Amino acid sequence: MLLLILAAGYPLLFLDRGWIPHDDGMLGQTALRVLTGELPHRDFIHVYTGGLAYWNALAFVLFGIHFMATRYLLFACFLGFLGCSFAVARRFTNDRAAAAVVLCASV
Repeated sequence: MLLLILAAGYPLLFLDRGWIPHDDGMLGQTALRVLTGELPHRDFIHVYTGGLAYWNALAFVLFGIHFMATRYLLFACFLGFLGCSFAVARRFTNDRAAAAVVLCASV
């Protein structure tokens, strides 16, 4: 548990920075359109496959309609990635080396 807190703490410092502004607007608008009942590629042009619009709409439902909502959901998935990374690394090496792999993956 301490490893997960340490590995998640570093990226958490940068969660509100380093994102591409024009992507935020496009992703937010497509998520809002999905929330109002429109379908990607049928009711509006979407540059991605459509699943991302539903994913970001879920983030808006869970965390409210603001730009950080999509980042919170992505961060939750990142925490799952860290747990999976530890499980895979643990199969090949000892606990300490697996922890080092997770910390490196986090950075």
